[in-house]
Formats: sequence, C-alpha cells, structure tokens
Amino acid sequence: MIDRDRNAEVDVWYIGGWKRSGTTLLCEMLGAFENVLAVGELSGIWIALERDRACSCGATARSCPLWQGVSALLFEQYPDLDFTEMAEMGKRVLRTRRTIELLKGASRKNRPVDPEILRFADTMQYLYVCIAQVSGASVLVDSSKLPPLAVLTHGMPRVHLELFHIVRDARAVANSERRSLTKTGDEPFWLPPGNRLIASVLYWAASNLAVWLTGRVLGTYHRVWYEDLSSDPISVVSELSRSTGVPRGSAMMASGHIVTGNPARMGGADRDIRRDDRWKRELSLPDRWLVLLIAWPVLLLLR
Repeated sequence: MIDRDRNAEVDVWYIGGWKRSGTTLLCEMLGAFENVLAVGELSGIWIALERDRACSCGATARSCPLWQGVSALLFEQYPDLDFTEMAEMGKRVLRTRRTIELLKGASRKNRPVDPEILRFADTMQYLYVCIAQVSGASVLVDSSKLPPLAVLTHGMPRVHLELFHIVRDARAVANSERRSLTKTGDEPFWLPPGNRLIASVLYWAASNLAVWLTGRVLGTYHRVWYEDLSSDPISVVSELSRSTGVPRGSAMMASGHIVTGNPARMGGADRDIRRDDRWKRELSLPDRWLVLLIAWPVLLLLR
C-alpha cells in the first residue's frame, strides 16, 4: 500500500560533477547506506521512462515495480504529463550557464519567477516525493551532475538537499572522452568544433567550478576524489558515513533502481571496483601538460 501523504518530505543526496568522473559509482556506493536508494540521473528520467530503458534491478522502466508506481502517482497528479516535453524543458532549464542566475535567487531565498523553471522544479519535487513514497526510502541519491538542478532542489519546500561533488583528474576525463569518440565515431553534442581535448578540459573546469560554487552558496558540500574512491573505497565511504550521520550497509554497493547513467549500472552491485588510469598510457606527454595548464586553477581551488 503506497503512502499518499502529500506533505511528505524526502532527503536528496545530489551528486554533481562532470561526465566520466565516477558519478554512477558513487551513487551506487551511497545507495548501500541504510534506508538510502540510488536512483541515478533523474535529470534524464523522462526519456528513460518514455523509451522504456533498462533498470539496474533487471527489469525495464515500465515493468519495474518502482517506476510503475512512480509513473502512476505522477499521472494521477499531472494527467497531461508529457515525458518528451519534460525532457526538452530540462534541456533548457538545466544549462550550466544558468547556475549563477539561479544561485542569485537562492542566496536571497527567492523562488524562480520564470514559469517554465517553476513548472519544471515543481514536477521534479513531486517526482522525488513519489519515489520516496513508493520505495519507502528516507534518502534518494540523484547523480544528475548538473548544478542548476542542485540549486532548484535546494529550493524545494519538501526536499532537503545534501550536495556531493565528485572530481576526477582532468587528464583522465579528457582521455576517456577522446577514447569514446575514437571508438564510436559519434560527435558528443557538448564538444564544439576545434580541438576536442581543449574543449573537453574547458567543460570539465566550468562544470566543476559551478558545482563548487553551488556548494559554497547553498552551504552544503561533500567533496570526493574519484582516485581516492576507486583506490580505497572503504575509507572514503566510511568518512561519508561519518559526515552524513547515516550508517553504511553491509555491502559496498547497491544496484538501486537506476535507469539513467553509466552502462556499468547493469553490471551488478558485486562487481569489482577498479581505478581507471589508462590515460597514463594513452595520453601523450604534451597533451598531459596542455590539460594541466588549463585545469590547474580549478584543481588548486578544489584542493
């Protein structure tokens, strides 16, 4: 029986960062804490539900008991809800360049005045509440990465936000993106024409700076380095348990109900945790220095 209390509140542990930085891994680790549920990148949930993508529980989104129940509550509240429309709205609302604009309002404790932003935020708030009601979890882990959604979540009356920031070596991120481009031949939409390596590092710097600034303004911030998390997960997870006051479970990871994020989510919670340092073999020395030259101001700030 689903609790339909419309005044329910939920804690959201939001993971910010840039692509290929270990957000899904951290999401699954936090999801193993007591009464915590990993739900992946909820910024992309609308397309995942529309396209019936696979859930980490082994079912598809439409056959998963959690997402079935959540969808039913959403349509009960919003009969005309259109997943595709919400996905397109999210692309406009959640652009990283809107972070400063949203933070200015958050610092004054003002709700956004843009009707589209208000509508998107209200629907996302109800999504969080529905997931908590259907699952029974007290805390949800959202690995959406995008700073604007963290700002909007902080302003939701029925949601309490804790911001986690995972940072990975810029050289590793740039190499991973370049390796993916070489392997698939697909052009990532976020990389403009020109030097892909430079563009990748600039986006890495802008995103991580935006997450850091968001944490400073909102007053909630837990930083995690990917290299530490993948090399010594027990120590990092134990420290996060102390800082959040939530006990960790017996397992290192929990699959949760993730329909968006790294395909590794389908590998099961018992898979090996291995640090990926292929950039040390694959990235040339000049490229390493080029990345560091661009990234060092942000790295110095974060350290």
